Amino acid sequence: MSEIEARLREAAAAVGVAERIEVLLKSVEEAIEAYPDDADPRYLTRLIDQRTALLDPDLPLIARIAVQLCENDASRAAVLGPPLATAATVCPLMKPAVNQLRRLLGETA
Repeated sequence: MSEIEARLREAAAAVGVAERIEVLLKSVEEAIEAYPDDADPRYLTRLIDQRTALLDPDLPLIARIAVQLCENDASRAAVLGPPLATAATVCPLMKPAVNQLRRLLGETA
């Protein structure tokens, strides 16, 4: 793991991403368990894919969840912003999360 990735993961943990992932995972698992046998399997496939992503989240997913948490508490942006911006310089997949965080803070991209 690179230093940039490690810093982003630390910041995400500090703003509560792990706890949010647990909540999301529980919700998805409950939906899978309650899924009717005679329902369209495409949505079930989507739910299973979501569960897989939440069990092993990649950095873009972690960043998106972290930014969403900043929407609920803008003070978290001070923790997340710098490592997210640094990550975006080496990983273009981070740029949407950076732009979303900037909009949240009223900044222009």
